[in-house]
Amino acid sequence: MFVIVGSTTADLLILSQESLTSSGGDGFHASNVVLTDVPPRFSMGGNGGNSAYVSAGLGAPTALCSSVGQDALGKTLVEWRGGRNASVNHCTC
Repeated sequence: MFVIVGSTTADLLILSQESLTSSGGDGFHASNVVLTDVPPRFSMGGNGGNSAYVSAGLGAPTALCSSVGQDALGKTLVEWRGGRNASVNHCTC
């Protein structure tokens, strides 16, 4: 069994014809607003989350030790890993 220790994050993918490099600075300002034709998508992210997702998807017995939030997005990340049979029950983090 592979035991993977690392971060798990949700990556936010924004697809736009408009250049995002012209957005102005940090924070929420009118100059930061970008209109897109398709809604943003979430994807599995983080070195541990991605490694466990791919390893389990290739059929290797995999356990992941990582922290995720206890909100709806954290639950979704755990379900994505579980859908690939990446165990999240063997580690206490």
